[in-house]
Amino acid sequence: MPRPRKAIDGFSSSSFQERSNDQAVNGQVTTWIDPSAFTWYKTGQRNAGEMAIVIHKDYISILSAAGEKFISWMEEDYPFIHVKIGIAPKAIAIKPVARAESGIRARKAYKKKNPASDSLRLACSSIMAKMTFPEGQLPVRVPVIWDEKNEMLVGKLS
Repeated sequence: MPRPRKAIDGFSSSSFQERSNDQAVNGQVTTWIDPSAFTWYKTGQRNAGEMAIVIHKDYISILSAAGEKFISWMEEDYPFIHVKIGIAPKAIAIKPVARAESGIRARKAYKKKNPASDSLRLACSSIMAKMTFPEGQLPVRVPVIWDEKNEMLVGKLS
């Protein structure tokens, strides 16, 4: 006759399996967690496909999925993309501009683990100083969308 399953705080009893430890002298029951109760992630998978930017104190990172939108603006002989940053009370926009226009230089954020990454980094401490965030809130991840009509990333700040 099967024994009732034990529940551990925070997990449903269906996430656990129970078995008798027949080899144990004292007849202890062993409880373990069923691996199918979890969503498993691999290294480098954390930001995979996520359209987002990360705002730091002195710079902005554009994650790879969002950075793909800017790669077509990169010239072969010039390792930067020029962008403009728009700040509204509850939103931020990043728009690529022609090299001839003055803009903030965004460079590829080359990573040793993934050199093919399309993530970008914008050094913009003077602009970041104009944005106000509560003490200790940075870095903050902001989901963004690509506005096809205006060719820019737009994110809502909370």
